[in-house]
Amino acid sequence: MWHFFAHPPEHPKDDSQEPLCEQGHASEQMNRNLRQNLTASYSRPICRVAGALFALITLMIIGYRLFESKDGTVYSCGTTPEEAVERDCQFDMLSFAWVPKPCFDADLSSTYNVYEAFEFFYHREKSDKIPVEELRKGINKQVYTSGRYHRTHCTYAWKILQRAVLQGYHLSDNKTLSPEHYDHCSYYLVDVDHSYRARFTMEYLHCQAIPSQRGLPFW
Repeated sequence: MWHFFAHPPEHPKDDSQEPLCEQGHASEQMNRNLRQNLTASYSRPICRVAGALFALITLMIIGYRLFESKDGTVYSCGTTPEEAVERDCQFDMLSFAWVPKPCFDADLSSTYNVYEAFEFFYHREKSDKIPVEELRKGINKQVYTSGRYHRTHCTYAWKILQRAVLQGYHLSDNKTLSPEHYDHCSYYLVDVDHSYRARFTMEYLHCQAIPSQRGLPFW
């Protein structure tokens, strides 16, 4: 809405007041300019800092994801045979586990005639042998077998690690890289009594970066 005002009556111009009015106007204008300059001077650094922080956070997120992709869990076989098949994992009878293909040593695995060399059973008494066709599917939650298989299983895991390090692989499965599994096999292989029945439970593994390939100690 527009407002119109009548012109006030003209009065003689008082020159003595004019400088004061101009000075006050100039002073007010200077204060306004100063406030604007101060606001601008503070706003620019704040904007720069905010922009830098945003860029830093973005880089940290990207870097973390890259780090996780290279050094953390990269591939996983899930928790069931169906998930493992869907994720294109490979069942490895000597590991008795589903292993992601990027960290599965197919060449080494093929040198073992595991299905011909060993027998596997449903129960501890070894009264009911599991058919080879069923074993190949990787659907058994657990099996019973011999101590000789257990020894072969342990040396196989060490060969996987040895080949991975010597050939410069960056990935291996989490069981092969596990200190607990390493210690378990170390104690088992020096045990003179290998006559007991070994029980193996199905595992679903994931890939991990090999520490030595990142310039870090193994454990």
